[in-house]
Amino acid sequence: MGHRAILILLMAGMLAACGGTASPASTPTSGGGGGSATGTPTGAPATQGGGSSRTGAAPSACALLAPADAAVALGQAVGEATVNQGGGDNCTYAPTVITGLTSVELSVMTPDSFTQVKDHVGSGLTLTPVSGLGDDAFYLDAGAMGTTLYVLRGTSSFSISIFNGSDSAAQIQAAEKVAAQTALGRL
Repeated sequence: MGHRAILILLMAGMLAACGGTASPASTPTSGGGGGSATGTPTGAPATQGGGSSRTGAAPSACALLAPADAAVALGQAVGEATVNQGGGDNCTYAPTVITGLTSVELSVMTPDSFTQVKDHVGSGLTLTPVSGLGDDAFYLDAGAMGTTLYVLRGTSSFSISIFNGSDSAAQIQAAEKVAAQTALGRL
């Protein structure tokens, strides 16, 4: 397992232990899982405009990051979403032709989880504030293991991670910011 994957699993575990929410186990939307092309699992309530039917809650991760958005972020066509991989409300897209560790993931989190990540940056990690996104946003840079963009707006929060070994850190951060702007437009 790659260093980035281990870091993400570690961070997800820390968030869950610190009061983050968890949801059912991984539910891929491809194959026999019966999902839609937008990554919304079959049977999930659909709403007009990509929103969520959950009262007062943020839209699901796949409602915030559509396949077309993921394709723009990665610069190539993507397959159907993998939903809730590793628990939590997340949506991951990978290219239709896999040439390495390349994917984009959006994870919905609670504002409390956002604050805990921001307030408890460990050694070897660098937090960089980002202006112009929501009420608060920052990149959490793990060096060679990559960068994740965290965004908070009101009572909604999410993170976006792009894994693309062929792009520079600056290119990945720019793509994460564009994806975050798109997701914010759907809140």
